[in-house]
Amino acid sequence: MARIYPQLTTAQLDELPSQAEATVYKCLRDSLDDSHLVIHGKSYVVQRRDGGHGDGEADFLVFSADYGLLALEVKGGGISYDPNTGWQSVDRWGRTHEIKDPFAQAKRQKYVIMEQLRANHAWTALRRRIALGHAVLLPDIDSVAHIHLPECPSDIIGGGAALRNISDWIGSVNHYLTTARTSFMPRTARTSFTLIDECAFSTD
Repeated sequence: MARIYPQLTTAQLDELPSQAEATVYKCLRDSLDDSHLVIHGKSYVVQRRDGGHGDGEADFLVFSADYGLLALEVKGGGISYDPNTGWQSVDRWGRTHEIKDPFAQAKRQKYVIMEQLRANHAWTALRRRIALGHAVLLPDIDSVAHIHLPECPSDIIGGGAALRNISDWIGSVNHYLTTARTSFMPRTARTSFTLIDECAFSTD
């Protein structure tokens, strides 16, 4: 079983605003082994271009002792993309809502979180770099074959089918990102993973 923070009870999961995230939380917790560290709802503050600061949150950060860091953005509902209208979600009542680009969100999150690690003195003293990757999971859609964009190759997007064996899906995403060598750093060692587990993140 994966190490996961925060540790939420069934009642707490039932109260999450996003039941899609609750579903993914349980799948990651129960399916990944202890070579993975999962952090849910990691908040951060980022500087805006105008000099101010804005808040953000990463849905899931999945650290693998063998591969590195994967930022995972989760979107619930009936997700679709249209070149003219952008990304949209259809809720349980059939209402359509415009949503942020999930791939842009995940990509931004992985770099922000990496900057937080670099700001930690224990991390910089280690002098080790880890692989960075991002992916998107749409648990309420069984098939994601209809989503075709250059910035979202099919290898890093998953639907409801991925939940049936999320361990294999996470492994496949990490393998793709490592093989693709698209600006990703070398694989992490387990010493990096241990440091992340012990001191890189608070669990507030």
